[in-house]
Amino acid sequence: MAGTIDECPVCTDVMTEHDSFCLPGCGHRFHIRCVMNFCRYNTHCPICRQLPEGVESHQPESQHTDAILLSIEDVVHDV
Repeated sequence: MAGTIDECPVCTDVMTEHDSFCLPGCGHRFHIRCVMNFCRYNTHCPICRQLPEGVESHQPESQHTDAILLSIEDVVHDV
């Protein structure tokens, strides 16, 4: 593998072109197994939250619920 070594943003293991997948639309790359597992729960990109081209959302817009977003500082206290 020439050039930079890419890490999967989901599992942080090294990716190769044979075990990774680039999401259509945003272009973010993940291990195939990681993005497939993630998409069981959420169809949006784990990095930018964009819905990939050609993919339907699990949740119709009419059933939208407000999510509570926490930063890492909200969750992790002085350790």
